[in-house]
Amino acid sequence: MFRPTVRACIALSLTAALVGCDDGGGGDTPTEPLPTYSDGHWSVAQRGVALDDEDVEIFGSGIDPATIGDDFGLLVMNRPFHNRLTGCPSPNEAAVHQPRATADALIANDFADNGVSYDRIAVNVDLLTPGRGALLHVCMAARTPRFDVNEHRAAVISAFEDLARMPDIDYITVGLEMNRYYHLTVDGVRRRDDYSNWVTLYREVYAAIKAINPTVKVGPGVHWGTLMRLTVPEVATEYGLTEAGSEVPDRDLKEAVMLAARRTITPLLKSDRTPNGVPTADYLAVSMVPRQEEAPFRANPAGENEAAVLRHYQYLPDVAEGLPVVLPQIDWESQSGANANAKTTYLTSLKRAVSHTQIEWAAWRRLVDIPEILDGPINPCGAYTGGAAAGDERSLYYTVDYCYSGMITDRAQVRGVYNVLVTDP
Repeated sequence: MFRPTVRACIALSLTAALVGCDDGGGGDTPTEPLPTYSDGHWSVAQRGVALDDEDVEIFGSGIDPATIGDDFGLLVMNRPFHNRLTGCPSPNEAAVHQPRATADALIANDFADNGVSYDRIAVNVDLLTPGRGALLHVCMAARTPRFDVNEHRAAVISAFEDLARMPDIDYITVGLEMNRYYHLTVDGVRRRDDYSNWVTLYREVYAAIKAINPTVKVGPGVHWGTLMRLTVPEVATEYGLTEAGSEVPDRDLKEAVMLAARRTITPLLKSDRTPNGVPTADYLAVSMVPRQEEAPFRANPAGENEAAVLRHYQYLPDVAEGLPVVLPQIDWESQSGANANAKTTYLTSLKRAVSHTQIEWAAWRRLVDIPEILDGPINPCGAYTGGAAAGDERSLYYTVDYCYSGMITDRAQVRGVYNVLVTDP
């Protein structure tokens, strides 16, 4: 491993754009200029619409599914590893809660009943609890789920093999925001040792899917905010590019990003067992749901300035290492439906910021808000979110911002973010 005392040799191996060697802090390293950008509008074929059983309830309430069909070329289903709101399913009941069964049920029932039909289908399978505090898993007696537990590995592989047999499936994203697992801390103890086990399991899943369905495209799911907010500063400090707690300066940003990606993302894209690496991904799926208070946004969805936002996403193509990029989840977090304009502003700036990247397809987080109050005893939002329950590692509860992440309100009012997303190139 390189040591942080002399940083010059790292720069030469990572980026030809950086010039000069300097063991005194790299003051002569220039900032790489920004690429050329456009408005970044996506074609119909690049636009995916995320639908689930809560979303389709809006059809018949003033929203025509045919119109939605014209605006989007891809059906996206975000499925948890098991769709069960309380704890883990037993091995005997696991199959009915796993992605293939729940996706089939949506297509055959909810979607068919509402006239929703797509020729292209993507399924993003989340392996982490919505709170990102643990792994979703089939019950294994008293064993703690980790990626080095054979029962858990076998259950994951089996579920993806089953999903690969789904008719007309075009894309399978294995995990969402999985690089957050690299930073997982349980009872004050860092658990990043299990991330290597995740990498090897992902490669096995990729091979297993391809053995059953060679034409389906497969990729790992990561989170851009986690890479930039947590991994980049940590690795930059480790390599002596910056001091702990300090932001990485522009002149060192590409080097820091690529070092961080080499630690958490590159091993998912290709195996290092051969000199050139065997590809283990057809695309890289990158969730774009930033923390609002962090740089470069600091609660401003357009960022502190445009150049800072562009720099934040500048090295996305480099991280993908030539692979197409999928954006499986896009959102600007909001604790209520009152922040709709901020979502529109964020999507506009994001589309421009990634316009230098080969985007295979992109999808907003949800089509429709989940209503918080219903005329009856059931609170649909409460079925997904909760107070103390939201912190329960065994639960499948989301935080409340998930309920307000739709492009359409639960009262069938189309938000501006919908119009921004479907603007043609």
